[in-house]
Amino acid sequence: DSTLHFWTYSPRFAYRLDKWIRQHGNGFRIHYKVQNLCEWEFKCIYAAHCMLAARENARLELPFADGSECLTIFSDFQELGKYGDPVTWSKQNGVELGLSYPRGIAKGFKIYFKDRIPQGWCRYWYNEQTALEIAFDPMSLPYFAVWANYGAFQKKYNVAIEPCTAPMDDPFTAQKYGALTALPAYGTKEWHLDFSMVEYQR
Repeated sequence: DSTLHFWTYSPRFAYRLDKWIRQHGNGFRIHYKVQNLCEWEFKCIYAAHCMLAARENARLELPFADGSECLTIFSDFQELGKYGDPVTWSKQNGVELGLSYPRGIAKGFKIYFKDRIPQGWCRYWYNEQTALEIAFDPMSLPYFAVWANYGAFQKKYNVAIEPCTAPMDDPFTAQKYGALTALPAYGTKEWHLDFSMVEYQR
């Protein structure tokens, strides 16, 4: 069996998290399971936070339509406003949200989409032919965030793709937006992420 299995118990809360990594198709799958080990509900959020090495002029492809409404979490781009301000995918006041800008601009942003993701995939196109695709069940991970860091944070250069169980980075704020964030007493939840390289078919 070529599966890697990791697990941990929280030092502060009563839950166990398991993770399995195995080959899947022409890539690999990461399968997760969280178990609430106590008799009361546990308010929690999972966000994938897949941090990819950015490449200048690479593009992020998402199943959201142009014009989809997002909310700013933080931004070094004045055009995107401040926490909670509405922005529009995939362009806001001249800023192309899906385009990877040069590292030297030392800017970044994070946004959440207000609506649930319509399909469970996203692609980061490193060039016109090749992309990394991440696929998932949109019923398990219905919300989506993008964090782009073009040298602003620790001078790193990355794009983080975040399918998640609820928006806004914490369960209490997510609850204000009507997102289900609680794991019931002794309940479990499972989800997965599939990673593969895809090529553009002309």
